[in-house]
Amino acid sequence: MKREETYPIKYLSFNEWDKLKSLKKLSRDDLIVCLLYSTGCTVNELVNIKVKDIDFKNQVLHIRKNSSRNNYYRKVFLSKKVIDKIKSFLKENPSTEYLFSTRQSRKMTTKRVRQIVQSLCSQTNIEDATPQILRYTHIAHAYQKNIPVDAIQRQVGIKRSRAIEIFNQLKMTKLKDAYREFEV
Repeated sequence: MKREETYPIKYLSFNEWDKLKSLKKLSRDDLIVCLLYSTGCTVNELVNIKVKDIDFKNQVLHIRKNSSRNNYYRKVFLSKKVIDKIKSFLKENPSTEYLFSTRQSRKMTTKRVRQIVQSLCSQTNIEDATPQILRYTHIAHAYQKNIPVDAIQRQVGIKRSRAIEIFNQLKMTKLKDAYREFEV
């Protein structure tokens, strides 16, 4: 049996994330980056967020079954800061159905989201950044902040096998960093 190759996950350092987060951008673009990072959602899940999927009172985003990669429904927790950003965005951009729409379409395309993320990252000299890398950044940062693995897994909706692969890589990175500082 041929063993499937695994590739290291790429994610932004805390410093790179801070640069991207503090970059002056349109409120729409700011919210896109914020949601990709804070929820760990996929680009497809992001473009399919309907305003009715957001429970402002309980600070929960409902990811519908048909928009998730694994084809199952999940609740994603949002911080008060993210909820406030969404409310502010909706005041400026009243939406009838989807959170992110364009003049040409009811909802934004995944291609457009990728273009926005890549454009913003290039302004901060971050190479090869994609919505997927922001998703992995959420996972890596949550793990580094000692959020329980099963909680991270539920938040981002990743299956056990992929989660184990990601967390094993993060553990190895943590171990390498610790031993690099070990002096004899």
